[in-house]
Amino acid sequence: MLKKDKLTIEDIDEVVRYLLVHMKDFKADKMKTIYYLVYYSGIAHDELITIKRSNFDLDNCSLKIEITEHWEPRTVYYPENIRDMIKDIFDRESEKDNAFNITERNLKTPIHVLKNIYFNGRRFTFRKLKASGKKG
Repeated sequence: MLKKDKLTIEDIDEVVRYLLVHMKDFKADKMKTIYYLVYYSGIAHDELITIKRSNFDLDNCSLKIEITEHWEPRTVYYPENIRDMIKDIFDRESEKDNAFNITERNLKTPIHVLKNIYFNGRRFTFRKLKASGKKG
């Protein structure tokens, strides 16, 4: 992916602001945390639905992905500031179906809203978000 095609943290912040205005019931803090986690760790949106809070090692800023795109378990890392965001989400709501209590629809609806919207000349997709970040 060319550097000019990569998303930045500033793009993510702009996307969250846009969605907050244009989507009813958009949970900005939770989705921003998820988008940052994808950006910094490279996890796929399908993997997000399978992770549990027990997969997180918040002390070491790591996450064990057991059900992966490539079937091999792996550990990914994220920065400390993301850990604080994750802790905040976990403190506010108890775990139900997965670590962030999200569904496929929770992930796909914002992307659909953004379908023809460009931020600094770049479209926002999970694939581009995953490929753009700084993997730890």
